[in-house]
Amino acid sequence: MEGEIERIVQLEKWYVSLGRPLLEEHQPARLAELDEAITRARKLANLEHEEIAFCFVGRSGVGKSRLINALVAGKEIVLPAGGIGPLTALAMEVRFGEAPRFEAEYHDSKTMGQVLFALEQWHTRELTRLTASTGSAVAVAMEHSDELVEAPELALAETDPTGGELSRIGTFRQQAQLLVRGRQDEETELPYLLDALRFALGRESKWQVALESRDQDRLNRLKRILSTGDSRRFSRDQRADESIDGFRKDLSEHAAGFLAPLIRELRIWWPSPLLAGGLVLVDLPGVGVSGDVYKAAARSWVVDKARAIILVVDRSGVTEPDAELLRRSDFLTRLLFSADDHAADPITLSIAVTQLDSVAQTEYEKDRTRKKREHLDEIFALCRSRMKSQVSQQLQSVWREEDEALRKAKKQVIDNLVDQVRVFPLSAFQYRLFLGKDPEDPTFLTEDEQSGIPAMARGLTDLIQDVRKRAQRASDESAQRFVDQVVGIARVIDAQWQGEHRAEQEVERLRGELEEVLAPLRKEFQSRQGAFREFLRQTVPEQIRARVEESKAQAARSIRRLLIGLSTAHWATLRASVRREGTFHGARYINLPDDFAQMFVEPLAESWGRTIIQSIRKRTREFADDCVSQVEQLVEWCRGQGARVDSKLIEAQLDAIRADAKQIDSVGIPGRRSRPVSCT
Repeated sequence: MEGEIERIVQLEKWYVSLGRPLLEEHQPARLAELDEAITRARKLANLEHEEIAFCFVGRSGVGKSRLINALVAGKEIVLPAGGIGPLTALAMEVRFGEAPRFEAEYHDSKTMGQVLFALEQWHTRELTRLTASTGSAVAVAMEHSDELVEAPELALAETDPTGGELSRIGTFRQQAQLLVRGRQDEETELPYLLDALRFALGRESKWQVALESRDQDRLNRLKRILSTGDSRRFSRDQRADESIDGFRKDLSEHAAGFLAPLIRELRIWWPSPLLAGGLVLVDLPGVGVSGDVYKAAARSWVVDKARAIILVVDRSGVTEPDAELLRRSDFLTRLLFSADDHAADPITLSIAVTQLDSVAQTEYEKDRTRKKREHLDEIFALCRSRMKSQVSQQLQSVWREEDEALRKAKKQVIDNLVDQVRVFPLSAFQYRLFLGKDPEDPTFLTEDEQSGIPAMARGLTDLIQDVRKRAQRASDESAQRFVDQVVGIARVIDAQWQGEHRAEQEVERLRGELEEVLAPLRKEFQSRQGAFREFLRQTVPEQIRARVEESKAQAARSIRRLLIGLSTAHWATLRASVRREGTFHGARYINLPDDFAQMFVEPLAESWGRTIIQSIRKRTREFADDCVSQVEQLVEWCRGQGARVDSKLIEAQLDAIRADAKQIDSVGIPGRRSRPVSCT
């Protein structure tokens, strides 16, 4: 890997010191093209040692964080396992470090103020409802109302007529309990939580509640963090002279303890062999979650940065919500852009099936003639055999399409995914018990392999090696194309130098004969060149405009069908589908802004790779082949002149044109964006 980087560096040095000055003097028109080519070769070489992001996505409670902990740290806790997570969850990244370390960035006081606002507004409405006859509680509740700033719609809870009653306020209350009490499940009177949050924000008490001494240390620390203005970053290394216990305590407080709801970003470095090769495991708790105001940041990982997606599911396998999560994260839309050329964007999908030890326990209760680990082995085998068909069925269910061309493209994407998907049946819980070797909390495993965790670690390592190999091939090919171009141009210059010594009379005679040969070739070339320019200037923009119009029309039809299907929905449900960034209508999750955008992007994505990119590739290749063919005809004529003509110059031109033609193959190769940015 380092050798390849060094080779590109040396190649670039040679080009800058020797090759470029020569071209600047004799072929200045080619400089911009060759500068771009060496820059592309360097970027592709850098891909070989850049970090590789594998993103874990999954519904809440499936054991995603526990799985990452098991893969990276064995029985240690790196990421929060369970719980409610941050106030507005972002990606949490785990990468390699020689010693444990983490960096946290906290939310500002405005974000905490929005949570306080939502809880106080809800509490005020409850008091209004309970004491409407006297209004006394309302007067108390609205005292100091001028302190409350207007909060975004996401912070205002409503009763969802489809059944999700006050779920957002419930989440905010749990977060407040964790911040104040240190435990999210410790039920506390809401006025106490409200005044505690007010203290942390530096505001006066409103609900006249005395704060308990056991909460004072936490609240003082929250107050210090929220009052630091722009200095809201916390960095912590495990020092060489300290026990790991102190570091673990700080990390636990940030990752899973009372500070967790306050975390805006969390990056962790851990001395894990799995991560030593540049792998970064990214936990994306916000992808596909209703009300996640940072879903755009999560999508940026899925759409632009991820080299592999790990979908974590529970004992039920891949369900409709899991498939819907892949759709809403824009993962499937990303694949549509390269449906006809998977090598252009070779991202992979893996399925990690967790909590299978609970299934083994259930089966053991039915049949005690076999050991639990034997039941687990059988469940693992059954899971591997069924998962591909389950993935295909659920993806086709949530990614339906009436348009024939788009339906075929979507089916091709699904078939490609199913053909290459890796399935990892697991029990991270039993794996940690095995490593813990606690006699009070024993495992039923006899070796760690039975948990599936080591097998998954090897599978991820294989994926890393595949990514590195693809990057190396792309880098080698790019560097070789660059070398061929420069050498071809240098041969042309050399042949031109030698040709300058020929007798002027002989040159004039040959020029006349050559003109007779060139005339029809020049006319044909000009015709083909004009057609190609017309294609680039007129046809391609027309194709893009046509596809955009088709996508608009198709989106309009899809939107009409969607709205007709929602004609029976309660008005509050439709309002929530926009204001609250999504809600459920029956079993279906709807988010109208996202749904409308995807209905436009998907048909455009399907045609981008199948129609536009392929069309450009085809016509450019044809034009390049025409150029090569015409020069070949000229070379044959020169060879027929015997000693009268030194064909070295023309042959050098032919080699240069062939080298240039190879660059056409780089359209859409890994490392180059061959799709437009998603409008979502």
